[in-house]
Amino acid sequence: MDRLVMPPVRDFPRWFLLGVLICAPWAYGSTRPWTLDVLRILLLVLAVVFVLSLVIDRRLPHVPRMAAGLVIGLLGLGWWMTFNARAAFDPVGPQFHEIGAFVSWLPGAMDQKRSLSSMLLVTGMMGAFATAADMLGSAKWRNRLWLAVALIGLSLVVFGVIQRVSGAKSIFWVWGDRTGSTFFATFRYHANAGAFMNLVIPFILGRTLWVLRQDAGQISKAFWCLASFIAVAAAFMNISRAAMAITVALLGVFALWCVVFERKGSPHESRHRFWWLKGLGILLAIAVLSCAFGLDQSLAKWLSPSRNDTLVSNLRYQVYDIIWQKTLPFVGWGGSGPGTFEMVFPLSIKEAGNDAVGRWYWVNAHQDYLQTLTEWGVPGGILWGGLILGGLGGGIWRLLKRRSQGRSETRYLLLAGCLALMGVSLHALVDFPLQIGSLQLYTAMACAVAWTVGNEDGDISIRRKRRRAMPQEREEPA
Repeated sequence: MDRLVMPPVRDFPRWFLLGVLICAPWAYGSTRPWTLDVLRILLLVLAVVFVLSLVIDRRLPHVPRMAAGLVIGLLGLGWWMTFNARAAFDPVGPQFHEIGAFVSWLPGAMDQKRSLSSMLLVTGMMGAFATAADMLGSAKWRNRLWLAVALIGLSLVVFGVIQRVSGAKSIFWVWGDRTGSTFFATFRYHANAGAFMNLVIPFILGRTLWVLRQDAGQISKAFWCLASFIAVAAAFMNISRAAMAITVALLGVFALWCVVFERKGSPHESRHRFWWLKGLGILLAIAVLSCAFGLDQSLAKWLSPSRNDTLVSNLRYQVYDIIWQKTLPFVGWGGSGPGTFEMVFPLSIKEAGNDAVGRWYWVNAHQDYLQTLTEWGVPGGILWGGLILGGLGGGIWRLLKRRSQGRSETRYLLLAGCLALMGVSLHALVDFPLQIGSLQLYTAMACAVAWTVGNEDGDISIRRKRRRAMPQEREEPA
């Protein structure tokens, strides 16, 4: 009898990550408190399993050094602020009571309990980022991660389309819950759904064009073309104006890339010289499909007059002004601690005396950059900007530098990751996608792609040395 062959230890956290990618968006987008708790636990377990796999294999993770340094810096700063708490929040007041910090002049949290909960999630997210970056070093696992993100995103999109077409009044399996008219798929807030779609649409489109360029079967080509049609049409069926505008921008960049940079393939791909016309045909068909499935409702949202259309009357811009004028000077350069914006901002509203803003309860700033500066301070803002925007910049640089080199698979995956990061970075200017658990997770996947994919050529000499020193190495080359 043949002995049962166990999979490599390194595969366990990778399969676990794919499972978490399925759970996060389908569990109400991880927006409910209990679903966020589940996601936090799953990510912490993933981080532990990943570290154990590294110890058992006696190897270092395949993570770019600069990205690893930024991750370590963020975790170090966040946990220091948590344990160096300088105040405790009293909800009765509401007010903060000063407590003795270990080092009073260094950054410290305004409420240790809230920062502890936030840092557990951040630690799990960093574990997911490291796991994704490590698995992207393998061609087989790179393809699996790309396929998983595209198919999971497609499943949510199809679910949302079915809801719209059937005229559903709420999420299908939810009764008695006030989801209003802004729900889409499993997300109660349409802007969060729009941000999620803009994270996964680039992976779907990239997969489609890569399949069209290969000698794949007609069924596979038809499936991915249909997936692209539905995914982008759904973005216009959703009524988030910011998300729709970002979708248009991403489609424009994607089409521009196809026309300008991808017209000439490598010599062995010369027979596909006009393949890019298929991509333009897909975009045209998507526009037609969007008009057929609910674009009129979205246009009505754009054309309808609103009392918040001007900067003076728009509550979000009033919030931004209060944060800039009151909240940031109050918390100082060191920030108030991870996850504490909800506690700090009401005091700024009271000081500003803005009754219009004060009528609402602001859990998030609706502007992730200002919220990050409020909670993490200047050092944390620099570290987060380096990890997300630095990854985006590095990915774009490699795309432009090596656009005529490497395999189309690598180029399209890297392009998808960069477009996804670009979309969520733009959306963060006017909303809070980076405060939602499932969106954080998928942003971490896009960030791992932007940091890792395309770096394989520079690691060839290092890998050859490792193979000579460790002939038992089982990781397949990228």
